[in-house]
Amino acid sequence: MKITHTYPLALAACLALSACNSGVGIGFGLGNAGGGVNFGTGISFPLGGWNTRNDPAKSGINLIDVQVVSYFGSAAQGFKASDNPIDGGFYRRLLSKQGKLWLVQDFYNDSDRKYNEPMLLSVDEAYRFDALPASGTFYTYHENGQIASKRTYENARLLHSERWDNSGRAL
Repeated sequence: MKITHTYPLALAACLALSACNSGVGIGFGLGNAGGGVNFGTGISFPLGGWNTRNDPAKSGINLIDVQVVSYFGSAAQGFKASDNPIDGGFYRRLLSKQGKLWLVQDFYNDSDRKYNEPMLLSVDEAYRFDALPASGTFYTYHENGQIASKRTYENARLLHSERWDNSGRAL
């Protein structure tokens, strides 16, 4: 009994189904084509389908690369740095490296909401919660998403500052 012609048919069927349904892929199996019972292993490569392009939830591939630089305690804890998450504290993500500077952003540990806008800091500054960008406008936010402060710096000198409470009223 020859079974060599069934593999191309199975491959054609998988390709046809994968064009219609994002949950189907092609499986490549390894086994013995001799007589008896065959056991094998397989690897599935998701092919996707209609409306899956640029949609990680449908493509079958979803890579998340988040690098935490440091964790920090709350104001009551003195913003102390830690290697582990601290309830009520913050964490700092490394977004990119730009020469000797790191683009980082802080988030509330308990809710993963942003605490501030991204800022460029030196490597040493990135491990200190009180470090601020040398120049530019720096925004912080309350945990509910309302703006908390807007500060403008030039050459590490504060030029202007505004603050708001967590309901959006100016202080």
